[in-house]
Amino acid sequence: MIHHDLHLRYGLRMLVRSPAFTTVAVLSLALGIGANSAIFSLVNVVLLKPLPVEAPEQLAAVFMTDQRNPGNLPLSHLNYKDLRDQNAVFTEMAAFGFAQVNWSTGTESEQIPAPVVSGNYFSLLGAQPALGRAFLPEEDQKPTPVVVLSHGFWEGSLGKDRAAVGRTMTINRTPFTIVGIAPKGFTGTLLGGGPSIWVPMAMHDVVQPNFTWYEQRRGLFLFAFGRLKPGITLSQAGANLKTVFAQLEQAFPNDNKGRSAGAVSLLDARLNPNGQGGAPVVQISMILMSIVGIVLLIACANIANLLLARAARRRREIAIRLALGAARVRLVRQLLTESVLLSVLGGTLGMLLAYWLLDALVAADLPLPVPVDDNLAIDGRVLMFARVIDRRRPLPAQSS
Repeated sequence: MIHHDLHLRYGLRMLVRSPAFTTVAVLSLALGIGANSAIFSLVNVVLLKPLPVEAPEQLAAVFMTDQRNPGNLPLSHLNYKDLRDQNAVFTEMAAFGFAQVNWSTGTESEQIPAPVVSGNYFSLLGAQPALGRAFLPEEDQKPTPVVVLSHGFWEGSLGKDRAAVGRTMTINRTPFTIVGIAPKGFTGTLLGGGPSIWVPMAMHDVVQPNFTWYEQRRGLFLFAFGRLKPGITLSQAGANLKTVFAQLEQAFPNDNKGRSAGAVSLLDARLNPNGQGGAPVVQISMILMSIVGIVLLIACANIANLLLARAARRRREIAIRLALGAARVRLVRQLLTESVLLSVLGGTLGMLLAYWLLDALVAADLPLPVPVDDNLAIDGRVLMFARVIDRRRPLPAQSS
């Protein structure tokens, strides 16, 4: 223990005696670690972090295809209900649609995202509210002015007031009763900017006034998903949906001619509700990681050159210590201690830089094709990544 303390104090003195070397080495290391950690945080949220739902591998996003419009498309409300009732592959199906509402506090108003969702939306996803309850089945059938708040909205706009459940909030000049608070970290099935509140689809007349597509079979605006029955594969689900939709095409030829349906894993639909369009995001994520990887390589090369130059200057010091009887093991241990000190200083400053870069990314609101929002954070996976790249730093050059 005494030897370790001596090595540490001597290492600190040596770094202090070389302020230019220490500053440049620490800043180079911090830049490499900070930039890589910040970008990896983005990639982690987009590509690696699992959806905060129960058994996401059992969930499939349902989409529509149209011979006249390439790509995966949303469903109409009427086709969704028919697919929900006639399919043989899902235990349940749910749906949601995007909406913006005017939230009034009495003294001011604000536009907030408020998706309309089917009554079984939370129960199907297995998202248990942090407070209160989710929507009831009857609230999906009869218009009932109730609302579930996101955890972030509850924290940021209502100050984590536990008494908020049971109170009312004014949405589009209509009082809605707050019945629950969504679990922390839950933002739905999509990554990126999450909703502030959720409203039952039966209240769409209030939430989406003058929006008449709910009774039009050709109006495409709903994003549906279902939980697969045990033993059912995605390919089987897709085949069944195509069969059901073929029947809908025959029953409603004016609206459904040339249309069909399919399914993809909900994990593939977290970047795009219909499970397509994720490839550019992956490519851009890899490009960003390559760029910051080059920055890290440059930083490591700079530090290696600095350490080589420093080792050359310390050749005489090391030769004298060897002549006086110092063991080579102790000299190596001393050099390693100095390396660890540089690593700790650079790593600490690098993580502070990563936090600053994340805040800057969120505040800048750049038009990136990847989701950047308040959920972007340094988590355990990012810290492990930072530790790995920190351990790959160059060791101090030794001379004998």
